[in-house]
Amino acid sequence: MKSSKDFIKHILITGFAMFAMFFGAGNLIFPPALGLLSGSEWLIAFIGFFIMDAGLATIAVFAMLNYNGDINQVGQTLGKTISILLAIVVILCIGPCVAIPRTAAVTFSMGLVPLLGLDPANKMALAIFSIVFFIIVFILAIKPTKVIDIIGKYLTPILLVCLLFMIVIGLISSNVSPAEVISDNPVKEGVLNGYQTMDAMAALLFAGILIKVTYVNQGNSAEESNKIIALASIISCSLLFIVYGGLTFLGASWGQPFTQELLSGNIDNAGLLISILDCILGKSGVVVIAVITLFACLTTAVGLTSSISEYFEELVNHKVPYGVFVLLICLCGALLCNIGLNQIISLASPILSLIYPPITVLIFLGLFKTKIHGRITFIIGSATAFAVSLFTVMNDTLGLTAFSFIHKLPLSSYGLNFIVPSAIGVAIGLILSFIHKKNSD
Repeated sequence: MKSSKDFIKHILITGFAMFAMFFGAGNLIFPPALGLLSGSEWLIAFIGFFIMDAGLATIAVFAMLNYNGDINQVGQTLGKTISILLAIVVILCIGPCVAIPRTAAVTFSMGLVPLLGLDPANKMALAIFSIVFFIIVFILAIKPTKVIDIIGKYLTPILLVCLLFMIVIGLISSNVSPAEVISDNPVKEGVLNGYQTMDAMAALLFAGILIKVTYVNQGNSAEESNKIIALASIISCSLLFIVYGGLTFLGASWGQPFTQELLSGNIDNAGLLISILDCILGKSGVVVIAVITLFACLTTAVGLTSSISEYFEELVNHKVPYGVFVLLICLCGALLCNIGLNQIISLASPILSLIYPPITVLIFLGLFKTKIHGRITFIIGSATAFAVSLFTVMNDTLGLTAFSFIHKLPLSSYGLNFIVPSAIGVAIGLILSFIHKKNSD
């Protein structure tokens, strides 16, 4: 590092880039709907959302420093085969199968449709837009060493200015108290919406590219690189707190007139935010939301595409070039985004509910990786979380009432029924590890 000025500059650029990578499609459309459904209890719903989104993502970044930014090392605590399977499942969810096509679908619904007055059901317009969108993603992601600079220096400032402008105007103009609570359980609503953003899983990949850029390309030492990423993640988390809180409040205070439309399905989460902005900013709101959506979704799509391409390039020992994977991911994203935003969200929900709990356990255990001896603690803790989430999905999604007992577990009403069983599993694993270590000595 040449000077403290350069050090601070790298922290700010990395922090802005991290914020923009995390703040994508789901982060934009879920908080306003959450605020509307939680009404006067929007703050506690927001806290649930924030913890399971930005909070867990930040913890994941810190944990990944112990794994040298390598997602494979996370799964290696469970065994080599499971390691690869876990990494691929995570990558497919946060990449070409769900998150990446969703960025394009959201940009079309919230950017192009209101700006040009298009019919949301216009399949031809969506198809053409998806091609253009992913050509831009391809161009920006084709050089991985430039991704952080492009996002941190140029795209994020525009995104932040537009977001803060929208939120501040909404707060100043609002003279309406939050409406009655619609959701049966605002905290659980926030937790489940936090799952949908997939930021904790994205952090497992983003950490890799961030470490590579700060350590290899910027010429920092490993210690300096870790310090930059740690401080940058705090900046990112703080910005996400401000933006999420503002968006949730806008939904709670400005969304009341659209309650029935949202509940009846006449408008989706994207349509709700558009309607709210129309109330706050009038016609100019259409332009603002178009710019916000484009930059929010574009930065996430570029970050994910770059990270995933690098992972697959290393997985095949560089036998297939990075650019080929970028192209394949862009093609897949362009195809899948044409099934529509609501369909993507519906398909993602049970999958995320299934894999988020065990990944959450692995993330927290990763913070103490150097203190935990052996694999047994990781295996029992994550396996317990997976079993609980599997039974929950089988009951809630498949309607198998034989598994209804799963909702009698502690914290089930908050969507966190895996925590206590997983904690018990981790405790058992630690005891077994201690016994094994003692016998070995």
